[in-house]
Amino acid sequence: MTIAPEKADDDFISYLENNRYNVSIGHLEATYEEIKRACALGANQMTHLCNAMTGIHPSQNRRCFSAGWAGRCDSGRRRCLQTFYNNIGSDRLLLITDAIRTADLEAGAYEFGGQKAVVKNHAATLHDGTLAGSVITMVKAAKNMLKLDGVFS
Repeated sequence: MTIAPEKADDDFISYLENNRYNVSIGHLEATYEEIKRACALGANQMTHLCNAMTGIHPSQNRRCFSAGWAGRCDSGRRRCLQTFYNNIGSDRLLLITDAIRTADLEAGAYEFGGQKAVVKNHAATLHDGTLAGSVITMVKAAKNMLKLDGVFS
């Protein structure tokens, strides 16, 4: 189960851990301390790395953001993915697409789940600019991973 540690209390995280749920953290704006606390209570992985979580910015170096918990992210998507791959390794990194119905469709306006989404620049957004979900297929995600240094070593 994926939880945001800043929104879940200690009892809930402990309950999940004690009842043999695999506790993952994700979609979060937690501080380093909140993440560390969740891990001490049993959270053992992170879901949707960098998706809907605070980033890393040099001007805010007094606070370790959620993505910083997993590894330092350089600018650029491929460099970011390479950094996480280097720090996490293939035995602990899983691919997911978080794809919605507009996956692999051409740019344009679409409807899914009663909401309108616009696909543009390899992203699907709602009318207010909120990210609606991924448009990448698992095949494309896997091909992106295969371009990273060290994947075949």
